[in-house]
Amino acid sequence: MSDTSNFAKNAEALRKCNKTFNIIPIIYAVICLLFLLVSACSLITVNYSAIFTFLDALIFSPVVFYLGLRGSYHKHDLAALSAPILTLLNSFILKYGADRKMTFEYGSPAANVPGFCLYICIAIFIISAILAFINIKANNSFRYLEKQVGFPYFNERTEEQRVEKIRRDIKDPFQREYENRMRTATSEMSGIELPENI
Repeated sequence: MSDTSNFAKNAEALRKCNKTFNIIPIIYAVICLLFLLVSACSLITVNYSAIFTFLDALIFSPVVFYLGLRGSYHKHDLAALSAPILTLLNSFILKYGADRKMTFEYGSPAANVPGFCLYICIAIFIISAILAFINIKANNSFRYLEKQVGFPYFNERTEEQRVEKIRRDIKDPFQREYENRMRTATSEMSGIELPENI
């Protein structure tokens, strides 16, 4: 019989992994939607020159959300690691845009929308770096649990049924034929009739 002593511990670890895989995309959705809304509001309230930031958020937000989703639901480490790298790259793009916009005169410091969105993007970078670390750690834990006995249920009864099914499947053909004949055989002699003229 297989070792079932770690079933409770493994089941708890799997629950934690699944909880992590469900929470990470929600956090990515919230921060990406927030960044998109801030850039859209700045486009409406400040002036049309904030279109650079809005287009950046329109391209950047769905890609980062997709990478976060792929990293957690598909257990893809490279996608989880790509999300903070992309946010860092986007921060440099917004820094370049903020420096260019600072050279123009808007008449108000609030008009430097790329500079404001740059701080949001840096915050997103920090959050996504933390999420990438948590995601990769959960992915490694999930891969370890996949190799353990009883995955994904970690239930003794389910494991016994699985082992019993394997045992049934490896019986030799003569044993199976014998069991089939014994199921249909009868122990009573009522079906046999003796001839009357003996």
